[in-house]
Amino acid sequence: MKKMMTVIVFAMLVITGTMLTAKTVTITRQGGGPSGYDKVTETHNVSGGFLGIGAENDHKLICKNPGSAPCDWVEDPITFRVSHADDQIQGGSLSGTYTEVITTPQYGTIRVTVTWNAVSIYNCEIVELQEQL
Repeated sequence: MKKMMTVIVFAMLVITGTMLTAKTVTITRQGGGPSGYDKVTETHNVSGGFLGIGAENDHKLICKNPGSAPCDWVEDPITFRVSHADDQIQGGSLSGTYTEVITTPQYGTIRVTVTWNAVSIYNCEIVELQEQL
């Protein structure tokens, strides 16, 4: 019984540790056309010191209505496979999921899962989950 309890506690710690070191990037684009989108929302949620950063680094960017000034981050966020989802949507695959384990010199080994769902190439939501391994 003691061994079983030790295994259960260890498993919970591993699972909790994995869940606590993650970053989720959610991008929603609406009302798009050849010249851009009417509304773009991008949210970054960081948990548990992922990539050496903490939850205080959660960010949200909201752009509404067309205009002459670009709506950009002051410091570009780190995304790995959002472009893969964009390419799939542009190619006509309006929903899907892609997972890849990548290793970078700067961030080590990361499992990246990107999920996309679009009504059309101009209206979509892309979610990228980055998990430090």
